[in-house]
Amino acid sequence: MRRFSPATLAFLLACASSGTVSAVRPPAEVPFQLTQNHIYLPVAVGNHPPSWFLLDTGAGITAVAQTTADATGLVATGKGKARGAGPGVVETTLHRDVDLNLAGMSIHLPQLSGLPLTAVSLPEGRSMEGILGYNVIRQFVIEIDYEQRLLRFHAPSSYVPPDGAVAVPIAFHQGHPVLEAALTLPDGRTLPMRMMVDTGARGGVIVNTPFAEKHRVYEAIAPTVDGAFGVGIGGASAFRLGRGKQFKLAGVTLEAPIVSASLDRAGAIANPELDGIVGGEILRRFTVTLDYPHKRMLFTPNATLREPFESDMAGFGFKAASLKFDRILVRYVIPRTAAAEAGLQ
Repeated sequence: MRRFSPATLAFLLACASSGTVSAVRPPAEVPFQLTQNHIYLPVAVGNHPPSWFLLDTGAGITAVAQTTADATGLVATGKGKARGAGPGVVETTLHRDVDLNLAGMSIHLPQLSGLPLTAVSLPEGRSMEGILGYNVIRQFVIEIDYEQRLLRFHAPSSYVPPDGAVAVPIAFHQGHPVLEAALTLPDGRTLPMRMMVDTGARGGVIVNTPFAEKHRVYEAIAPTVDGAFGVGIGGASAFRLGRGKQFKLAGVTLEAPIVSASLDRAGAIANPELDGIVGGEILRRFTVTLDYPHKRMLFTPNATLREPFESDMAGFGFKAASLKFDRILVRYVIPRTAAAEAGLQ
């Protein structure tokens, strides 16, 4: 999930609005890899071999890792700043007139940002070499088949929804899709929520700080555990994890979801304009179709729908020491857990 400063975002979206698709037309089918509920697909920059891009509905624009930009010889024509899930601000580079190749389709972008993605790659356990965001996603109807690990790109003019799919209206907030859902807490309260759908978020039900404070979510989901579980653009994000009673989306009620209530005071998940995020742990239980041209998403439950919601209980997190991924470090240890009692540091 990435959030750009308003001035930078407005400029980049304006530049990106004239992006075009040429050569082979959709439909096209692309296998993807799922890592920590994140979707990675091969995208070629120019005439170079494909790089692994994250399909990220939480990204207002498409971007390339600075390491990828350097490796492919992209020349920077300017600089900018970006914010993401973390509280910090990062420097970006700007690259003009870049062609991407996706499933045989050539996509021309008047503007492509270079982002420092090493810090998010290390805890991911793999290199995040780019991000496919709003200005590319908006040009297609994209079916995400989590069960088969396939992406299907359709032309908006000819797409016909499959039988049984539930259509949910979406609006857009700074290039991010937003829909209505509802969270029922263990104390019996049901909270309607205006939530961003973020394929770039690993968790399931994520509650933004202002909403969590206003509705006393922290207390309601007890017992809880606190930790810096998330890492995004701008650094680590802190959450209080507990359980909700139910979460309702697209007419489906999911039981006992894990709820991540943000503790951040800055960054995307401290945003008062949205109530929270629907992340990959929820989305992977459906075939999800991103139909931005028709301002809707389609949801079809898959075989994993009723799997229990679980979270790691060891009490610590890993990250790689470098992009070689040949040495592993302990990123955090949560007090009063098995890891802490074992003396892990």
